[in-house]
Amino acid sequence: MRFDIDIYSDNLMLPVEDLRAKHVAEQVIQRIVRLRDIYNYMLRNPLKKDREYIDYIQANYADANGKQLSKRKAYEDIEILHAIIGNLQQ
Repeated sequence: MRFDIDIYSDNLMLPVEDLRAKHVAEQVIQRIVRLRDIYNYMLRNPLKKDREYIDYIQANYADANGKQLSKRKAYEDIEILHAIIGNLQQ
C-alpha cells in the first residue's frame, strides 16, 4: 500500500485531542475521522457493496479544496478499512 496502515490502525479510535497531542498531521487526523465514520456506516450497512461505500464517501466528504473527494481517495479509504478490519479479525 502507498500509505502507512499502522498510523491509521493504531490511532483509529483515539480522540482528536489525543491525536493532536501526539503531533499527528492534520491531514491524517481528518482521514482518521473520515475512516471512523465510514467504518460506522459499514457496520450499519453490512450488505452494501464497496461501490455503495464509495458513493457514500464521495457524497459526504470533500478534499482540502472543497471539491468532492476523488474516487481514488475513496477507494484508498476502503482499502485501509479492509486492511484494518482484517487485522482486527485475526
